[in-house]
Order: sequence, then C-alpha cells, then structure tokens
Amino acid sequence: LTGVDQNSMSVKRIIVLVIMIGAALMGALLTQRPAAAGDNTPPPDVTLFPLLFRRDAPPEGATATILSVGDTSFGRGLQPFAAERGMDDLLAPTAPLIRSADLAIGNFEGVIAAEGVGEKQPGAYRLRSETGAAAALARAGFDLFSLANNHSLDFGPGGLKSTIEHFKQAKIKTFGAGTTQENAYAPVVTEVNGIKVVWLGYTMVNDPYRTYRDWDGEGIRAWINIYDDYTKIIPQIKAARALGDVLIVQIHWGHEYVTCPSDWQVRVAHAAVDAGASLVVGHHPHVIQDIEVYNGVFIAYSLGNYLFDQETRPGLGLWARVDKQGVVDIHGLGLKSGFLPEWDEPARTAANLRNTCRPQPGASALFGYNPDGFSRLEETAPEPSRFYCPEDNTPFEVGYVDLKGDGVPERIVIRDQRLSVYEDGRETYRTIPLWKVVDAALGDPNQDGRFEVIMLVWKQDEPNLPMTTHPFVLGWRRGKYQVIWGGSATLKPLQALTVGDLDGDRLDELITLEREPGALPCDPSVRVVVLGWNGWGFTQRWQSESGAFGAVDVINRAGKPAILAQSC
Repeated sequence: LTGVDQNSMSVKRIIVLVIMIGAALMGALLTQRPAAAGDNTPPPDVTLFPLLFRRDAPPEGATATILSVGDTSFGRGLQPFAAERGMDDLLAPTAPLIRSADLAIGNFEGVIAAEGVGEKQPGAYRLRSETGAAAALARAGFDLFSLANNHSLDFGPGGLKSTIEHFKQAKIKTFGAGTTQENAYAPVVTEVNGIKVVWLGYTMVNDPYRTYRDWDGEGIRAWINIYDDYTKIIPQIKAARALGDVLIVQIHWGHEYVTCPSDWQVRVAHAAVDAGASLVVGHHPHVIQDIEVYNGVFIAYSLGNYLFDQETRPGLGLWARVDKQGVVDIHGLGLKSGFLPEWDEPARTAANLRNTCRPQPGASALFGYNPDGFSRLEETAPEPSRFYCPEDNTPFEVGYVDLKGDGVPERIVIRDQRLSVYEDGRETYRTIPLWKVVDAALGDPNQDGRFEVIMLVWKQDEPNLPMTTHPFVLGWRRGKYQVIWGGSATLKPLQALTVGDLDGDRLDELITLEREPGALPCDPSVRVVVLGWNGWGFTQRWQSESGAFGAVDVINRAGKPAILAQSC
C-alpha cells in the first residue's frame, strides 16, 4: 500500500492474517435466513468471521461493541422496491446483528424528505428517501449516521434540515453536516457501558458543484479540502479526542469503484491517526478498499455499500470491541450489499478481503528497458501510486516541481479537469475551461534541462469537431506560466501519461496509454507507448501489446526504472 511508513504494520501482514483465518473457516457457513420484520432469528456468530485487528493488550474492565457499515440509501432505484416490499423487509436479514451491537452506524447518502421538500440540485444522481426511512433504520438497530458526504445536499438546505429532523425524531444521532459551521464540524459523544465514544465525520467528495461554502447558515458539510489544506482536521481531532475514551473518524473519500486507496487518502488517514483517532472508517467508492494498521490503529479505507440501488457487490461491516483504552479487536463481516443486504459467509468474506487491491492475473504488467530494447517483465504488479479518475471531482495531487528554477517547488493539482499551479498556498495559474485536463506528469519531457508539466488535454480544434487528445507542455517562460509546446491532435486517443528516464541516458521519455478510436477507457485495445523528444516534437520508440490498462507509472524495480501499466 503506497504511503505506509515503516513504523506501520504492513498490509501484507493483515492479508496473511485474513488468509490464515479464512483457511481455518472453510466450510463454516452463515446459517441466517432472510428474516421478516420482528423475526427472532439469532444473529450470526461474529467470531467466525475474519479477525482483522487485535491489539496486544487484553481488554480492561467493561467493553462495548460497535458495528459500522457503509453507504446506505432508500433513494433512486430503491424507492419503488421499498414501496413494494416495505423498508423493514429490506433491512430484516441484517437487523438481528445490527440490534445486537451496543452501537450501530452507517453513512447515509441523500436526504429523507417528502416530495417537494427542498430544491433538487442539478445533476443526474440525486438521492431522496421517503419519510419513513429514519424510523425503519432505527427499528433495524441503527444509532448513528454520518451525513458528511456528496449527497446530503442533493435537495439543498431544505433537504438536509428534513433529514436531520427525521433522524432526530427516530432518536438517531447525526454528525458531519448541519445548518452552521459549528454544528457541522461538531463531534458527537455517545456513552455505552461507561465508555465514551466520540464521532467525527468529514467529506472530501465535491458534489453538487456549489461546494466548500455550501449554503452558509443553512446547510454545511464538514469538509477536508485537500485542494487547499487538509491539516485543519488535526486540531479538530485533537480536541475531540479529549472528550472521550475512543475517537472514531468517518471520511467520505476516494475514487468510485477503485479498490486501492489513493496516496492522498493514506496521507489524510495517517494525519487523523497521528492526531488521536482510535479508528478511521471510509466510504464513497461503493466497493471495499484496502485495510491497514498504522501506528497501532486500524484504517478501513472503504466499506463499500450496505443498502444501495446498485448491482450486488461485496460490502464490509466492521464489528469492533472497545474499552476505555481504545479498540480491542475488529472482525470483518462480509455483506451481500444492494437492494436486499445480507451477511455473507465467513469464508467468502476472507476471500473477498484477500482480493482487495490486488490485480488479477494478466490485468497488469511491468515493462522495462534492456540493451535489446523494451520488453515485458512481469504479468502482474502492484497498483500504481498515481491514479487519476477524470470523472471524479476529487483533487488529484500531481506533485511538486521547481518550474521557475529558483529552488522553490510549485504545487501542481488537477481538479474538475483543470490544472492549477500553487505558490505558497495561492493559485497562480489555472488552465482555461475549454481544456479538459485528464492527466499530468512532472519532469523534462522536451529535454531542455528545465522542469515542466506535461498535460493530457481533451479539447475541440474547431467548434463543430469532436474533442481530441493533445499532449501540452507547461513551463515558466518570460515571467509567466505558459504552454511552451502544444501537440496536434493525436491519431489515437491517449488515456494517461507519465515521464521518466527509462534507458539511463539522463533524458526523460514520455510514456502514454493509447487506445483505438471509438474505444472506451480501459478497453482491451490499450497499449503502452514510449516516445522520445526529437527536437520539435515526440517520436514513437516502442509500443507494447494491447491490454485493458487504465493507469501508467514509472517505478523502481530492482534498482532500475520500469513501466507499470495497471488495469482499471
């Protein structure tokens, strides 16, 4: 896992633990049947599920159990299904275990409001649950929900106020959003069995587009804005830690359907732990992301879905036992998430966790240079550290580079398909709106001895023509940032790019992913292409066989540079 320092327990140790427990559990099946509302079906035995974390010290005194699940909504496609089946019926298969926990929490996506309440925001994906949703979730056993996410303002301040009020009537606590900055960022303190558990919620996902300000004094979400400065959470977490025995931080973040956390997720999670978090729980990608133990604290980067109108994907529940000293242990509970969530079998849970953030055979590849040219080195490889999803509004940190040559590096960020240059925290350059910047890399691609940014830009050459891809080189010349080389439309669409010295001549090559015209991203026709600067443009030096590649990076392999091409 990129970004995990040497003081942390490696992810591999966790995966080995899961494999060992999974092997021991083969054949141990979950016997729970779908339950009707009010059914007395006993909950499954959580000790049969994979043990993901256990601290060295045994529990001291009283303990409490906390069940955490991921994205939850009765909205959109679930509305007619819930109307036909009843909300209680949809929750019934998982309710016995939820009710057995001392505290149960999820991430609620969208609003709970009657038709006509609030102002529906622009965009295709706006989630509204009927007014009985909060009461149904309370009957199922839920105690808290985080509202810090990209859907809590789908219907403006009116929708958020309605959501908070319905949860309040159902005696479910909420956090991470509110009518003021103060109550949006305020921690919630719960006490069970004499143990005080403190909750904080944040979102890093930018939607709807009236963001960061939200609606001051009416509807606010608790933001971690990595686009500006995410370190503001540190004093907030330190202050919240002093309020109780256990501090759980919930964060809405990451790229949808990507099973590996991004570098910036890792940085934020580690900052939260260093500030005092006892447990970090993530959601938004709608799939399970990797897990980690950092400085003795468990981090789940994404639990995936619990109740959501998407095809069934494996989800994850966390069953945590806590005492006054913190988290004692955590079991991972597999979920068959979707329209009718059910707990999965323990053995299959272990298998799903083993496959998280692991490329499938043949899906990724390593390519390297030798005296005979470029060749494929390996069939599989780790996930690239740089993975930008252009349809996601979350900022992509390209990195730092000294463009001016004054010894002070500038910060390069892509957000909303526009590239920005920052100096001392101030934005000093931004690409024009007509350019859709979908990737960028730092280096000296034109081999002039100065650092530049090479951007992958989609744009129209003429108003009535389709958009095409162009590699542009951005540098500092004559006292300003400007494009110092602009390539014509490429014959085939480019999907991603990076730069690196592959052959050891101290000159950077340009590496791109190229797909066939008309093909979608990650189509099996994608090829890795290496290009070199010829004095006025780039000339192709080599191309790989085709594959379903989605990201590309240059990594160090046994002391030599190698191209890492990873599937989507």
